[in-house]
Amino acid sequence: MERRWGLLRSSIITGFTFIELIFVTVVLGLLFAAAIPRMQQGWVSFQTEQAAFELAQTLRIARVLAVTQSQPVIWTWNAQTRQVALGQPAQDDTMTPLAGRAGRPYLLARPLSLTMKPEGAPNSRLQFFPDGTCDAASIVLSHRAVSRYCITMDGSTGRVVVQRTALASSCSSERLSE
Repeated sequence: MERRWGLLRSSIITGFTFIELIFVTVVLGLLFAAAIPRMQQGWVSFQTEQAAFELAQTLRIARVLAVTQSQPVIWTWNAQTRQVALGQPAQDDTMTPLAGRAGRPYLLARPLSLTMKPEGAPNSRLQFFPDGTCDAASIVLSHRAVSRYCITMDGSTGRVVVQRTALASSCSSERLSE
């Protein structure tokens, strides 16, 4: 009899039924469908944050170059080409691009929008002076309705501050004291 049970025991197949596999597949599909929009929003927030800190870094580089070279440095935003460039003022109110790595333009990704306050012409400029001061301004970097960053320059100290702000809040130099 033992043998008989041994034969029966080995002939029984264990595993999942087709309905159980379909059910698990559907549940996983629903979980992924719910998670994808959150992952996309997180990716967009990350891209916006990275761009804000890279823009702030170009501002800090401009200040350091102005102080170390004892010459004014201009930070320029060109809305048509979506580029930030560093240069030195020329005689005819234009800008001579800096040589080397610091002179390479930084290209802002397409879905991001940049506005400067005080707002200028299509080519907005900030000037950094050899004593460490700069033109006071605020730059707002945003991506539709997902995230928004405020980059503020204190004119008297040249300090650059990056803060994530609410979409409805304003960006002002008063935030520097926080």
